[in-house]
Amino acid sequence: MSLTEWAIRNDRVTAVFVAVLLLGGISAYLSMPQQMDPGFLTRTAQIVTRFPGASPDRVEQLVTDPIEQAVQAIPELDFVSSTSRTGVSIVAVNIREEFTDIRPIFDDLRRKVDAAVDDLPSGIIGPNVNDELGDIYPIMFSMMADGFSDSEMMEIAETIRDQLLYVDGVGKVEILGDQEERIFVEFSNARLSQLGLSATSLQQALATRNIIMPGGEIDLGTERLTLEPSGNFGSVEELRETLIPLPSGSVAYLGDITDVTRAYIDPPRGLVTLNGERALTFAVNMSDGNNLVDLGTRVREFFDGLTARYPHGIDFEQTYFQPSEVEDKVSEFAGSVFQAVAIVLGVMLLTLGLRTGFVVSTLIPTAMIMTILVLSFTGESINQMSLAALIIALGLLVDNAIVVTESVLVRMGKGESAFDAAVASCKELRVPLLISSLTTSAAFLPIYLAESAVGEYTGALFTVVSITLLISWVLSITMIPLLCVWLLRAPKQEGDPYGGPFYRAYRKLLSVVLRRRWATLVGVIVAFVASLQLWGLVPAIFFPAQERAFFMAELSLPSGMSIESTQTMSAAVDRFMRSEQEEGTVDSWTTFIGETPVPFTLGYSPSPSLAGYSELMVNTADVESARGVMERLERWVIGEFPDVQTNIRMLSAGPPVNKPVQIRLSGSDTERLFEIVDEVRARLGEIEGAQNIDTDWGPRVKKLVVRIDDERARRAGVSHQDIAMAMQAYLTGIETTRYREEDDSIPVVVRSLSGDRRDLDRVRDLAVAL
Repeated sequence: MSLTEWAIRNDRVTAVFVAVLLLGGISAYLSMPQQMDPGFLTRTAQIVTRFPGASPDRVEQLVTDPIEQAVQAIPELDFVSSTSRTGVSIVAVNIREEFTDIRPIFDDLRRKVDAAVDDLPSGIIGPNVNDELGDIYPIMFSMMADGFSDSEMMEIAETIRDQLLYVDGVGKVEILGDQEERIFVEFSNARLSQLGLSATSLQQALATRNIIMPGGEIDLGTERLTLEPSGNFGSVEELRETLIPLPSGSVAYLGDITDVTRAYIDPPRGLVTLNGERALTFAVNMSDGNNLVDLGTRVREFFDGLTARYPHGIDFEQTYFQPSEVEDKVSEFAGSVFQAVAIVLGVMLLTLGLRTGFVVSTLIPTAMIMTILVLSFTGESINQMSLAALIIALGLLVDNAIVVTESVLVRMGKGESAFDAAVASCKELRVPLLISSLTTSAAFLPIYLAESAVGEYTGALFTVVSITLLISWVLSITMIPLLCVWLLRAPKQEGDPYGGPFYRAYRKLLSVVLRRRWATLVGVIVAFVASLQLWGLVPAIFFPAQERAFFMAELSLPSGMSIESTQTMSAAVDRFMRSEQEEGTVDSWTTFIGETPVPFTLGYSPSPSLAGYSELMVNTADVESARGVMERLERWVIGEFPDVQTNIRMLSAGPPVNKPVQIRLSGSDTERLFEIVDEVRARLGEIEGAQNIDTDWGPRVKKLVVRIDDERARRAGVSHQDIAMAMQAYLTGIETTRYREEDDSIPVVVRSLSGDRRDLDRVRDLAVAL
C-alpha cells in the first residue's frame, strides 16, 4: 500500500495528524526566537595593549611584534593584522573560516598572549584579549540630564543599568559616553622648585602613604588576630592633608602646595551627544534563545516607566531599536503568505474553479507552518535570512500541488473514480516531483557549502528552502490527493481533453519547433548569449544596503588631532543637523565623539577609538529623506571641513564590508613605501565611482624629540627615567596611587596646572628630581 493510498483510506487519521502538526507549527511560530540576523560566528579576537607615551615605532617594535610572533603559533590562524598608534597597540587575530568550535582556539590564544607578557616592556597596560566582538547590542536608548552634573548623570545611569539587567531577556548592558573619574593633584613647577620637590617625589610620597597591606598575625594562644595597619585614604580631604616631607627637614600638607580636585578624565574620552546635547547611551544585548520583539517591548516599557520616576530634566529617547525592524519583516512575511494564497486562489478560480483553487492554495500555509515546526527543532530562529528563504519557497512549493491536482482532474474527467485517480496520479508523479524538488533545492546547495562568512550567513537559504520543498512534496502525495477525493467533482469529458483552441495552437508550435530543431537550438543559444549581455546592466552587489530611514556618518579628522578639535567639528555638524530637523527630514541623531558605538547590528563594524574620530547615528523621517540628508551632509562637510575624511552610508543587509576594495603594499623601506602609496592613491582617484580612498597608516603626525645630554644628566644626578617621568607628569600626568571609595577605585593623577601644560617653553625649567 502506497503512502497516498494509506492517507486516503485513513482519512481521519491523516486529517488529525495534519491538524496536530499545524497547531504545533503555530505554537512554534509564537515561541521561536525572533531576531534580525541569523546566528553568526565571529572568528576574530582583538588584543589591545597600552604603552603610555610611546611613539608608534616603539609600540610596533616593543609590543606589537612580540604579540604577533606569539599568536602566529596558533595552528588555526588565518592571518594577523595590527595597528600601532601613539601609546596603543591593536592586534586583530583572524581564525580560518573552516573552524566552528572557536572557544578552545580563543583559550589557546589567551595562553599564548599571557606567555608573551615577559617579553613586553614594563609600564604597559594589558595586553587585554577581547573575544566578544560578535556580541550585538540591538537596542539603544539615550539619556539626557539637563541641569545635572556628570557625576549625578553617572550615578543615575549606573542605577538604571543595574535595574535594566533584571529585565527578562537582557544579557548585558553597556553605558556609552561615561567618563572615568580621576583625582587630580595639580602642581606649579615654580612652586615645587622653590620647595626643592619634583613630581617624582610627590608620586613616591603618595604611593607609600596610601597602602593596603596586611600587618601579619599574632598568636594569643586561643585565637589568632590579623593586624591591619591603616594607610588607605578615607576621603579626598584626607588626601589633601597628606604630609609631604621637604628637603629642608620640615613637612607640608599636600593641599597647601598643590590643588587637589575630584573630576573626570581630562581630556575626555568617548563622549556622546543626543541632538547636540550631552547624553549617555544604554546599549542592550539580548541573552541567547530570546525573542527580540518581546525583549524590545519589555525594554521600551522599562524606559517609559523611568520618566515618571525621575525628576524633570531627565529625558530618555530611543536611539536605535532593531525589534521594530524584525517586527516589520515578520509582518511583511505574513502579508506575503496571504498574498500568495489569494493569488493562487484567484488564478485557480478563473481557470479551474473554486474547489480546485481551494485545494491548491491550502498547500501554501500548511507547508509554511510545518516548515516553521521543523525549524524550531533544528534551533533555527526567525530572522531575515530564514524569512527570505520562506518567501523564495512561496513561488516554488505550489507547483507540486498544481501538478497533482491537474492530473487528478484529468483522470476523473476520463471516468476514473476520485480514489483511483488520486492514487494513480501520485504513483505516476511522486518520483518526478521528488526529483524536481531536489533539483531546485540543489540550486541553493553551493551557498550552504561555501566555507566563508557569507556562506555561513546565507546558509539558511538552502536549509529552509529544502525543508519547505520536501514538506510540499510529502503534502502533495498525502493531503492534496485526500482533499481532491473530498472536494473535487469533475464531470466525465467526452472526446479529447486537449482538443481545445489553446492546445491545438500549442501542438502546431511544438511541431514546428521539432521539425526545425537545429534552428531552434541556435535561436535558444543566441537568446541565452544576448541575455548574458544584459547582465552588465544589473548592479553587482551581493548584499544591498538596508532601505531604512536610518544612516551612519563617519567623520575622521587627520591623525594627531585632539578631541577638542573633534568636539568643535561635531558642534558645527549639530547645527547642520538641527537645520535639517527643522525642515522635518531628520527625527533625531546621536553623535559619538572619540569612539564608535558598540556593534548594534551585523551590518556594522566598529572602528578603533581615536581622538579625531566622530560617528553619527541618524534617524530620518523616511527612506527618501535619508538619501537626501546623506547627500547634503557630505557636500556640507566637504565644504566646511575639507580635511575631514567622510564615510556616510546606509548599513549593509549582510556582514559588514568597510572597504570593498583593498590593496596591500609591504616593504622595508618606509620612505619608498609612502611614495608608492601616493602613486596608488592617485591612480585609484582616477577611477570612476572610487571614493573614500584612505590608508590604514594615515598621514604622518608631528613629534617633538627631547634629546638628553647624558653627561650633564649624570652630573645632575638624574636618569633618563627621571626626566621622562617628570615630563610625563608635567604634560600628561602620571598615576601615583588609587583612591578607593566603596567598590570604586579612582586613580590619583599628579600633573601640572592647566596653564603650565599648554606652555611648551616651560619644559626647559621643569624640576626633574630632588
